Amino acid sequence: LYLMLIFVAFINTLFMQVTTSIVLDKRKQLKDSSYPVKLRIIYNRKSRLYKTGLSLTEEEFKKTMGKAPKRKYKDYRLELNQIEAEAIDAIEKMDSFSFETFKSKFTKKAINTLDIFEVFKIKIDELKKEEQLGTMNMYKYALSSLRNFTPTQTLHIKDVTVPFLKRYEKWMLAKGRSLTTIGIYMRDLRTVYNMAIEENQIKNINYPFGKKKYQIPAPRNVKKSLTIKEIKLLYEYKPEPGSSEQKYRDLWFFSYLCNGINMKDICLLQHKNIQGGHIYFYRKKTINSVRDSEPIDVVLLEETKAILDRWATKSDYPEAYVFPFITHDMSAERKDAAIKQVTKLTNKYIRRIAQKVGIDKPVSTYWARHSYATILMRANVGTEFISKQLGHKSLKTTANYLGSFEDDAKTEIAKKLLDF
Repeated sequence: LYLMLIFVAFINTLFMQVTTSIVLDKRKQLKDSSYPVKLRIIYNRKSRLYKTGLSLTEEEFKKTMGKAPKRKYKDYRLELNQIEAEAIDAIEKMDSFSFETFKSKFTKKAINTLDIFEVFKIKIDELKKEEQLGTMNMYKYALSSLRNFTPTQTLHIKDVTVPFLKRYEKWMLAKGRSLTTIGIYMRDLRTVYNMAIEENQIKNINYPFGKKKYQIPAPRNVKKSLTIKEIKLLYEYKPEPGSSEQKYRDLWFFSYLCNGINMKDICLLQHKNIQGGHIYFYRKKTINSVRDSEPIDVVLLEETKAILDRWATKSDYPEAYVFPFITHDMSAERKDAAIKQVTKLTNKYIRRIAQKVGIDKPVSTYWARHSYATILMRANVGTEFISKQLGHKSLKTTANYLGSFEDDAKTEIAKKLLDF
């Protein structure tokens, strides 16, 4: 009887044997013409595939799995061998095999193979769904830059280290990228890295960002604010009534007088946002990331009301857009293109007017927002109030908007050093 039980157990072991292999999953080709490389587990005549974090073309896979892979293909092979070895180790430590138990054990071991490029794509898709196309494009640029720097098809989370980030920064500098651009790309990478940690509940990871690690460059921007005297020159300029020059000069002043509202938010204003003598709106840039934010409250001045009288649409429909630049039946891409065109034309005409009145500065829509903040600061309005009016959650962000004092004010301050 004892020998029979041993024989039955042996037969069951043969029948229930778990096998592992590395395969190219050709069911769905990726955009770069590669396919996901996966770990195949076969048990009890059932098969399951698990991600390795690597994707290769058919030719690359053949070279990787060949007899004597060279250069990067050798690295791929070593990486895949390690993944398969970890899977086998996880299986051997199980009292009885099940796909569910294996998945819970193996995915924890394979978490370091999580592909940052794939998480970038997830973030880009999210931004597209939220119609944040400008931000989406910045993530696309950051991903493209990172791909150009990284020689492999994948970038595992374990490979994003402090030395890696420093090499990437040095490479971008050599390519002529400004510190501002580097800062944007690195912040996007940090956001994606944090997403990967959060989504996969990764713990005890050697986090590469922060103090005494890699610090993202944060250069101070050149201040883009006008003086109150320069604002007066633009205000007193009289364009031809009904002309494009008047329309886009008015849009610039609408931004300046309405808490520095940007062109996108101007175009997205709806009649329901105007209530009595106020405009209440949420910034499109932050509405999805700051859930508990209060609406920005804009007090309508007589000049602001006059601009609305000249250019706003006449409608009793609360959802109708205030300005006739976009319509509800437009796609997100068409809306984005229309808003960019409005911004472009506003910049064109305000710069032309600035030159006419003797302002030798590259005035743009950004200058309206920065000037709003800076002129209030020079009028001794508190930074906290300015920050709230701009819709900022951080006083540090507001500080970046505040321009320097005018030269004559600096001179008066300097004179005090000898005021005895």
